[in-house]
Amino acid sequence: MTFIPKLDLEKEASKMKRLLALIIISLFIIGCGATGNYSYKSWDHLVFSAGGYKNCTAEDMEKAKQEGWWGELVPCPVKK
Repeated sequence: MTFIPKLDLEKEASKMKRLLALIIISLFIIGCGATGNYSYKSWDHLVFSAGGYKNCTAEDMEKAKQEGWWGELVPCPVKK
């Protein structure tokens, strides 16, 4: 008589999904990093694009000029 261990298929499927997600994310990051052409010029650019444009300041405009941010132009009233 041979002993066949019982597999918890739900647990194994969860592990495989996690592994697959990790592989996909890793390949995406490696691919983006290899091009040298990043989507955002800096962390400030990312934060601004994610929602900072709603309350932009003169400092944001200056950073955009200095770092060469690109993207859709948004009106930015200068707050004093």
